[in-house]
Amino acid sequence: MKNYIFKNDLRRKNTKFLTTASMVLKTYAWFILILSVLSAILIMSGVLSSVPPWAGLVVLSAYTFFFFFFYTIAEISDLLVAIKEALQSNC
Repeated sequence: MKNYIFKNDLRRKNTKFLTTASMVLKTYAWFILILSVLSAILIMSGVLSSVPPWAGLVVLSAYTFFFFFFYTIAEISDLLVAIKEALQSNC
């Protein structure tokens, strides 16, 4: 009986939120990466004279980590949607 209830609940749930959140997170991750590359170039080229040039590498490495973090969360969300759709097609 519990299996039947779980299958019905699974069919009713919508995956629109997960797909939208994944798209927003991927866009945000790419935005972070582009801004970090631009800011690292500005810092290393000496445009920002108050900051030492090696700080550009620190900025680039820190924000690259954030890019991979947010992109991984988005990929996990896509994976959850794929698993849910596969379960729905098998039920």
